[in-house]
Amino acid sequence: MSFRAVARRAAFLLALAIVFGAAPAAPETSLERLQREMEASRREKEAAERAYQEALEELRRIQGARQSAVARLVRARARLRLAESRVRRARANLAEVEANLKLLARRIADLEGTLRDLRDRLAAQARALFALGERARVEFLLSSRDATDLALRARLLAAVSERNAALIDSAVAENLALQAARAEAEAERERRRAILVELESARREVEAERRELQSLVNRLTAEEKRAAKRRDEAEAQIRRAAERIRALAAKIEELRNRLPTPGRFRRPVSGPRFVPDVPVGGGGIYLEVPEGTVVRAAAAGEVISVETFRGFGTTVILGHGGGYSTVYGNLRSASVAVGERVAAGDPVGRSGRSPFGPMLFFSIYRDGRALDAAAALGL
Repeated sequence: MSFRAVARRAAFLLALAIVFGAAPAAPETSLERLQREMEASRREKEAAERAYQEALEELRRIQGARQSAVARLVRARARLRLAESRVRRARANLAEVEANLKLLARRIADLEGTLRDLRDRLAAQARALFALGERARVEFLLSSRDATDLALRARLLAAVSERNAALIDSAVAENLALQAARAEAEAERERRRAILVELESARREVEAERRELQSLVNRLTAEEKRAAKRRDEAEAQIRRAAERIRALAAKIEELRNRLPTPGRFRRPVSGPRFVPDVPVGGGGIYLEVPEGTVVRAAAAGEVISVETFRGFGTTVILGHGGGYSTVYGNLRSASVAVGERVAAGDPVGRSGRSPFGPMLFFSIYRDGRALDAAAALGL
């Protein structure tokens, strides 16, 4: 196989190896990891902001409902106080009527006793007069000393009868009046009782409404506290995410300032550039150096591959973070191992021979895409 075919095949195989088989893995402090953390923190902050808005809207809704419930509760308490006042007045009025009924009952009982006494006295007088007979009454009148005494005795007998009749009539009339008053008072008592029952029923309804509103206020108060807690937690999460974003942004900026970028790579060897007649794929370049020359890292990074490729010999690939990687081909030997971290200028191996003679193959990749290595080294 000709040197031209070998070079083309080697460049193709090396590009495949870099793109598919030896892409640099981001180290723990790499830009990619920080950017992923930044994106995750932004998503977390956005989610926290949505949660904050939802909690805030829920809190406002609950506060509005609670304020309305509290206003209704205040009105219910006022109505309850009024209802209780009416019930107390109705009970006092009923007690007054019942006290009047008791007084009427005592007066009726006393009057009935008076009537019984009158009846008994009249009955005794009637029995006495009956026992004396008509002759005794006549003798009582005839035994008068004179006409004046006779008239007096006649009027006395008539007065006694009239007085007894008047006493009975008066007692009966008073008893009838008291009985009517008692009937009226009993009717008033029933009316007052009905009013009291109605007022107590209204009071119980208002009391039930008050208890229901108080329960609603208590529930809304608890919901308000929970919503306020969710809002505060979301707000704290937003602050924490914002702090992380600021810290990550500072780290990313610092890391970007340290990352090797085109124009900031150093030459791995000091030899001149060799441009073969055969185009070199992948933007790589050849640097002429004596075989065995120390090859140094073009930038700080981590060794992610040490392998042998046909046409390129021993090849070392360094990952530098930010998607950058550098390739050192045609080495006679490697002085580093996979996973090892190197600083810019640290040895990575010694140069060997290429299909074009003793020289080093060098290329730069970012995110699997070849960059212009000559431009990056200022050649």
